[in-house]
Amino acid sequence: SLQTVPIITELKKKYESQGLVILPVYVNSGSVEDVEYLRSGLKLNYPLIVSENKDVAKTYESLIVPSVFLIDREGRITKKFVGYKNRSVLDQAFAELASL
Repeated sequence: SLQTVPIITELKKKYESQGLVILPVYVNSGSVEDVEYLRSGLKLNYPLIVSENKDVAKTYESLIVPSVFLIDREGRITKKFVGYKNRSVLDQAFAELASL
């Protein structure tokens, strides 16, 4: 969701010094070229992953965009948000994850 992009960008800046890594995965946005065009147009400061065959969505049972998964240092999903969530909800969840 384009509404989530500025929130994720802001939270990346806020939490990267605490070791938080943000890796957006695009599953319904077309080809790699389409997503790269989007990334350059929005001047995003983080890498994007494209799942053209939607394997990631199937694996994580996430067919609704956006979906946000918070994964701890051991690779466990600690929270899953489906659909748009506002900045304060995501900020609180990122803060909790960064403190683990």
